[in-house]
Amino acid sequence: MDPLVVSPAPAMPVESAAVVSGREVLLVFADRRWRVRGLDKASSFDLLRVNVAAPAAGGLRSPADAYTVLGSLSPLASRLPQALSQLDGFLAREVDTGRITITAGEPAGDPVAAITTTALWLDRATDAADALRRALDQAQAALACAASTDPTYPLN
Repeated sequence: MDPLVVSPAPAMPVESAAVVSGREVLLVFADRRWRVRGLDKASSFDLLRVNVAAPAAGGLRSPADAYTVLGSLSPLASRLPQALSQLDGFLAREVDTGRITITAGEPAGDPVAAITTTALWLDRATDAADALRRALDQAQAALACAASTDPTYPLN
C-alpha cells in the first residue's frame, strides 16, 4: 500500500539578527526585509520609519498571503520589548558612570532627568509593542479560515 501523499509542512521562520548600519537597522525574516530608518532623527517612537520589502513577484494574491505576512509581523513585534529593555539598560549604565551629558534643551546639564524621561517613554513603547503583538496575533487568527475565491490562485 502506498503512503498517503501530503503537501510538505511550510518552512519554519529562520531567526534573524539585526544588522545595524549607520542610521538604519535591517532585519530579514524569510523572504521579507524590514528596514528601520531615521533612528538618529526620530524625536519619538511614533516617528520611526519602518519599511517592509516583500517579493515583487505576485505580491499578495490571497488571504493566505495576508495571513503569512501577519505571522511574520508578530515575531518582530514580540522582539521589540527586549530591544527596548536593552536600550534602557545601556542608557542607565551610561548615566550611572557619568558618560552622558545633555548639552541643550529642557534638561540641559541634567542627564539623570533626561534618561529618566527616556526610560518612561521606553516603558510606554514596550507596552505599545506588547499591544501590537497581541493585535497582530488576533488579526492573523481572524484570517485563519479565510480563503480566496479566485480560481486562478490554487493555494488558499
